[in-house]
Amino acid sequence: MPTPEKEAAVKAIKEKLAGAKTAVFTEFRGLNVHDLAELRAKLRSEGVEYTIVKNTLTKRAARELEIEALDRYLEGPTAIAFGYDDEVAPARLLAEYGKEHEELKMKCGMLGTEVLDAERVKALATIPGKDVLIAKLLGSLQSPMAGLARVCSAPATALVNVLHRVADQKA
Repeated sequence: MPTPEKEAAVKAIKEKLAGAKTAVFTEFRGLNVHDLAELRAKLRSEGVEYTIVKNTLTKRAARELEIEALDRYLEGPTAIAFGYDDEVAPARLLAEYGKEHEELKMKCGMLGTEVLDAERVKALATIPGKDVLIAKLLGSLQSPMAGLARVCSAPATALVNVLHRVADQKA
């Protein structure tokens, strides 16, 4: 029979999984408390929540959300990085941290309700952040307008140059 504490933990995991745009499941075996605190601080600065979870409770929460594909990944120590704003931030930050700390291993991830294996999570990590993508889009949109402005101003610029040459010759 489930205890009220376990029911509350399942409910909390379920709410986090349902509310997150992205969730990345990691194995943190080998990281000390200082490393985990450093990782949490780095993730928190980008709006990502990192929580150590019990596999049995996470499996129960996933089943209640009808996400059966997670069961096979929930072995060994597990922590979940929940991304609520930026879909790419958890994967990108964990991949960067994993380069420095090889003990941190990505198990799988969730994008919405779709379960991604570790390779797809690593591929997700290579996508530029939301701010970078928006800047690229705005640059692409601005480029044709800037070109049009240059083309429209070219005849006036040419006329001014001709008038300057005529004025120089007469002087």
